[in-house]
Order: sequence, then C-alpha cells, then structure tokens
Amino acid sequence: MSALFVAATVGCGAAPVSEPLEQAPETIAGGTLDADDAAVFQIFTQFGDAVSACTGSLIAPNVILTARHCVSQGKTENVVCGRAPFSAPVAGSNTVATNATQPSNNSTFYHGADIRVPSDGTDLCGFDLALIILQTPVPASQATPLVPRIDLPVVSGESYRAVGYGVDEGGESNPGRMVRGDLEVACLPSECPRIGVAETEFLGDTGVCSGDSGGPALDDEGKVIGVVSRGSDPCETPIYGSVSSWAAWITSTVLEAARSGGYRPPFWAYSGSSELDPTLTQAGEPCADTSECTAGTVCYFESEPSEAVCTPVCANNRQCKSGQECREGFDVEGGGLCFDVPGAMEPPTSSEAQPPKPPAGEDKCSVSPGGAGATASAWWLAGFGFASLLRRRSRRARG
Repeated sequence: MSALFVAATVGCGAAPVSEPLEQAPETIAGGTLDADDAAVFQIFTQFGDAVSACTGSLIAPNVILTARHCVSQGKTENVVCGRAPFSAPVAGSNTVATNATQPSNNSTFYHGADIRVPSDGTDLCGFDLALIILQTPVPASQATPLVPRIDLPVVSGESYRAVGYGVDEGGESNPGRMVRGDLEVACLPSECPRIGVAETEFLGDTGVCSGDSGGPALDDEGKVIGVVSRGSDPCETPIYGSVSSWAAWITSTVLEAARSGGYRPPFWAYSGSSELDPTLTQAGEPCADTSECTAGTVCYFESEPSEAVCTPVCANNRQCKSGQECREGFDVEGGGLCFDVPGAMEPPTSSEAQPPKPPAGEDKCSVSPGGAGATASAWWLAGFGFASLLRRRSRRARG
C-alpha cells in the first residue's frame, strides 16, 4: 500500500515530535521465522496496475481479518485523523492469500470473493479494518482459524505477540512469516498523552514494519486482540485496531459467510464469547434446556421431552455433518436444524481438493507493498520468481 504519514506518532510517555513520521503500513522486526501460526496469511491485493502485500488472520474457514488500507486506497498521503478517508474497497476477486511460511510460486493461494468494511466511517483512524471472504473455505488440515477476542477489551500493559510477513528495520526482506512475542500494549486512547489513537484503537509496543499491516496482535491465549493499522518509521509505535470494538460487525459477517461457505459457524460467532464453556452439552447429547447446550445448538425433541438432545442449527445441508440434512422451518439462527437421514451412508474418504493455483503466463505488472515497486508475472506472482518480488520490495519498502 502507499506510504502513510501521521503527525506525532510516538510512544506513550515520549515527547511529541514536531513533524510527521512516515507510516509504514506495517514485518516483524526483531522476530523469528514462524512455522506455527498457520492461520496468519499473506495477502496480495491488485490496485490497478500495482499489487500491495499485507498480512491477515483467518478467523473462520473462509474469512480473513485484515486492515482496510490493504484493500482500499487512501485519498491522501498524509494521515491526519479525521482527514484521511478511504475510497471504496476493491472487488474481492482482486485479492489472493497464502499461509505458506515462506511463500513461493508453488504455494497454495486462496482467492477472495467479497470484501466487507465497517459502515460507520471511512477515516483511516479508527476504521482501518476489513474482512475478506474467500471463494472456498481453507481446509482444516491447512489451518485452524484464530479466535477473535470480541468480548474482552484490551488492557494497558497486557502482553501480546505480533505476527506478519513484512520487512525488517532496514527495509530488507525477512525469510517469510515472522513472530515476536516480547511485546506489551503501551496505552489505550484515554491514556495516550498524544493525538492519533482513535477510540477504537490502541498503541502497541514495537517491531511492526512495512508488510505487517493487517497482521494480528495475539494475546497469551492466541486470540486476536488487534489489527495493525499504522506506525512510525523505523518499525516503531504501531497502532492497532481493537477487535472488541467491532464485535457485532465481525460476528454478523462471519455468520453470513458460514451460510454461504457451508460450514458450521465458530462457537464465538453464535455465543458472543471468545471462551468455549466446557460445562455445556455437546451436539447429540441429552439435554433439558437450550441453556445447557453449546453455542450453535438447541435442545430439541420431536414428541417426548425425555428424548431431547442438543441439535445443531443450520442454514443449508452443507452446514450439517455427513449423513444429516438441514430441515427448515424453525425459529433459530439460519432457520433449520440438522437431523440424521435414515439409511444414509458415510461417503468414501477422499483427499481435500486444493483451491486453484494462481494463473501463470499473463502480462507483468507492478507489485507494491508500502508503495514499493516490484515485478511479478500476472499479478498473482506465478511464473516470474517470488524471490525477485521480495528483493525489489525490500529495497523500496520505505517509499
């Protein structure tokens, strides 16, 4: 994305600066190569003839949480809160994502289908979040979606780790997805002795660079508490969008995406809680009341109350497990319940289909994370040389 600027972007307790600092839409400086966080993806977005590289978090099988500036172009180079509006986001088909630890031409790419952004405002400060809905769900064998901490606000001083695909402090390419875990939340908007942090944001620690934009701040339990928006150069004072501030928007979008994607929505989208209650009754087990059942199920019986079991709700057959069908006409989320089909047989096991590979052999175009120019075949980076993209990006990442 284009280089951004913000006035007086300094850490909590530091003296304010007198001139704007460059905003590197955020790699994780001082971090280590991260092969474990498979739910953190690198995102490529086509803006006309250029392509921007960012980071994002898979929070449902077909939903990636990222920064809005990764999918929408700003209308100004200087970020002054209240005067830095976004344009409309690109089409979902203009995005692809991979969770390869070290992305290459041979990595699996997942194509975008739709993009959702907050409807409350268009300013970069406070509204820098976006959700990319993928064409096909990411197989469970490839990544377990992260849980967004939608119910508990960030606390000043709490520890977190940052994950991203950006560059290092010198603008040089990192080997792939990086993680750094020695970080703490610096301050909340009411505590920050400076301007530039909106009410729906918080100021982080350090180590976030160009290419890390949209990447997560993960709490001690691995839940997403923040989304990288902006920060000062070199790789300092990162400002994060707070996930809990957007709980309703995130939840409603994921429930809708689950219906279209044909999978069971994650428990937090039904319950509104980022904690799975281990005392609740699982689907298929006896119950006396729906309050006893796990999120996404209801206590149901056909004729005998003594035969009631926790029954999954659904919107279509694909949301039910194999051997079940979704019967409509119930006053529940999605409108249906999953029931066993008499005589149904389990289908033979088959390998999971991979999403289509990025096309090769098309015209070249410019690739630009943080406004940097680089070259790739097609715009999906196939057939040209991924290493070439990374080398060009590292030299130009500072804009």
